[in-house]
Amino acid sequence: MRFEKLHIVYIYILGFTFISSGISKLFPVSAFEFQIVSSQITTWDYAPILARLILIGELTIGFHLILFPKTRKYFLIIALFTLTGFSMYLGFVLVKFGNQANCACFGQILPMSTTAALVKNIILLTPGIFLIKRLEGSSSGINCWQLVSFTSIVILLFALFPVMGKPATRHLNICKVS
Repeated sequence: MRFEKLHIVYIYILGFTFISSGISKLFPVSAFEFQIVSSQITTWDYAPILARLILIGELTIGFHLILFPKTRKYFLIIALFTLTGFSMYLGFVLVKFGNQANCACFGQILPMSTTAALVKNIILLTPGIFLIKRLEGSSSGINCWQLVSFTSIVILLFALFPVMGKPATRHLNICKVS
């Protein structure tokens, strides 16, 4: 029973982390696009689309972890792979550019250094790795409501934050720590 409560707390913390990360990158979304371009992942041609796809992924994972218990194990696996991918990216940034003042993990709302973000990811990953084996529930069975929620997230993100092209970067407050 005690483990049951702890794993629910962990799932909610992980879900809300993904949701808050996705939402915080929206204000302004151009700063997140700039971060993608400045870390040489892609060019301005594809950064707006990649930024929105990342946001869609984060919001989808977060909402599904919290709202749909039958597929939690499936989305926990996706969340752990996503955190691993983000951690590998942060490792790349740390090696290539050093410890940046803001890795944009929580947009401009909550500046976090590259090292702090990497530590955060490791802290979020560790319990999930142990939990995945003990978590009960199906890893399949996506239902109609999940499809509707995913589709709604996609439509809202592209409708409210349309792809506009290269933003004016002079207003962005992104810098490196020397």
